[in-house]
Amino acid sequence: GGLGSSVLKHIQSLLDPSRLIVSLYNPSKAPNLPEGLEVRKGDYSDPSSLDVAFKGAQILLLISYPSIAHELRVKNHINAIDAAKRAGITHIFYTSLAFAGPPTSSESVAAVMRAHLDTEAYLRESGLAFTIIREGIYSESYPLYLGFFDPSSSTTEVAIPDDGNCGIAWASRDELGEATAKLLVQAATDASFQYQNKTLLLTGPEAVPLSAVASILSRFLDRTITVNYVEVGEYATS
Repeated sequence: GGLGSSVLKHIQSLLDPSRLIVSLYNPSKAPNLPEGLEVRKGDYSDPSSLDVAFKGAQILLLISYPSIAHELRVKNHINAIDAAKRAGITHIFYTSLAFAGPPTSSESVAAVMRAHLDTEAYLRESGLAFTIIREGIYSESYPLYLGFFDPSSSTTEVAIPDDGNCGIAWASRDELGEATAKLLVQAATDASFQYQNKTLLLTGPEAVPLSAVASILSRFLDRTITVNYVEVGEYATS
């Protein structure tokens, strides 16, 4: 995936590729990888494949399953954590999301966050050393937050909820990949790794309102993009 590919790109310049194992659910679709890098088949939904994929490793970067289906996502994460224990892995890095407030907060009701919180709780109780990385919002995803804006269209007005201008501290996926790679290398090379059993927040340094994002786009697209704030009321479905 995008984040995993970025981590791999950056970690290759920091660590000998012979020390790395890449686990993919479909190894036949692996991109061009450096010589000496071991690729294994590992499928979150097939625990026995994870036993083979994780064998001999000490540190696991567990990238969250690409689905918003709560129960499925948690089940697959638990499969991976349990397989890591069986394989003798001692430290798991888990890529969570930054929608839960302070590092120890579990109060978020956002559906997209709940599976992460359940996984975090299971990981904390696993007995393994862990580092939970709560990632900020990808800057590449700005169209989603800006009313599904399409820069290739002739749109000059976007509609967002009236509480949507609170600001987002964007971080590019490649920046997150680089930071994660550096954390993994620190854990692999420093016996006193300072982020063991910690929850980290990786995000941009400043919250940027969506109106400011629209202004930036206006400059680059050479047309004025106007943000229209729409009041959103409660609704029910059956």
